[in-house]
Amino acid sequence: MFYKPFFTIIVPIFNVETYLEMALNSILNQDFNNYEVIMIDDKSTDNSYKIAKKYSQLYSNFHLYQNQKNQGLSFTRNFGINLAKGSFLIFLDSDDALYNNVLVNLAAILDKNKFVEVVSCNLDRIYNDKVIHLHNKPFKKVINGDNFLSFQIRNRSFFVSSCRYVYNKDFIKSNNFLFKEGIFHEDEIWTPYILSKANLILCFNDPFYKNFFRKGSITNNTKNISKRFEDTIFIVNFLLSYKFPNLKKTTRILVLNKSISLLFHNFFLFRKFQKSFPSILSLKEFNIRLTFTNLFYFQIIKRFPSLFYQLYTLRVNYFNKNAILNFLKLK
Repeated sequence: MFYKPFFTIIVPIFNVETYLEMALNSILNQDFNNYEVIMIDDKSTDNSYKIAKKYSQLYSNFHLYQNQKNQGLSFTRNFGINLAKGSFLIFLDSDDALYNNVLVNLAAILDKNKFVEVVSCNLDRIYNDKVIHLHNKPFKKVINGDNFLSFQIRNRSFFVSSCRYVYNKDFIKSNNFLFKEGIFHEDEIWTPYILSKANLILCFNDPFYKNFFRKGSITNNTKNISKRFEDTIFIVNFLLSYKFPNLKKTTRILVLNKSISLLFHNFFLFRKFQKSFPSILSLKEFNIRLTFTNLFYFQIIKRFPSLFYQLYTLRVNYFNKNAILNFLKLK
């Protein structure tokens, strides 16, 4: 008889020997066992594969695979999507953790809403002893992508991490959704693209996901800064050219405004304005500091003029108009 688990939890693995057991144990500690775990090692050079292999030998619903060569996070997640048997997909980064007992509560809600396409969950970002709550603005009914994006962005509660969402596998597979491979910050395309397509989005308000902010992780690594910056340009160009046909004009502009924050985020790293990236982690500080440096505007105008004029035409509110106009007068 064909076994179909309720959840498939996809765990990409790369050089996380210090944290992997914590991540996998957070799954084992759930008061719910109707799930499968797909662990995919992306050619780790430490003991990560050996640790994952131990779990696959001890637990029949933990399945281990290994890429033939290092392929990156997007390829690895896509591999997991193609292998998934569960009704709903969860992405768990291998240095993060799920909160206890979230699966049983989430399954109870989804049992009553089996046709929901995406569930938006709460994520806590943890740096040392500091916890930043990246939580939904709660809503009680099932809504479509346009209403969800508009509501969450206007309330400063929209965040792109793919790990904070739970996905109906049939929705993902029927639309051939896959992560864009070969770029950093793939969630910046994946999340708004998928949410804009969804007609049935539900909010799960319990604590769900722990994101541990660590120096050297994929997201926070300061290597390849130039590549990261170029990738942000690619991402914004993609979002501009896609046009989000399922969204109202006002929501499209909100989504594009939000995506521009990634450019600022990487420009801080690119110019090494901050010695310690966690110093801009506070959500309030983050939104303020995105707007403060004219140098960023000048670099965009010089290097990517066509992109700048598209953004300016859309009245993207992160740009300091006076600084830009003064700069153009000097030209």
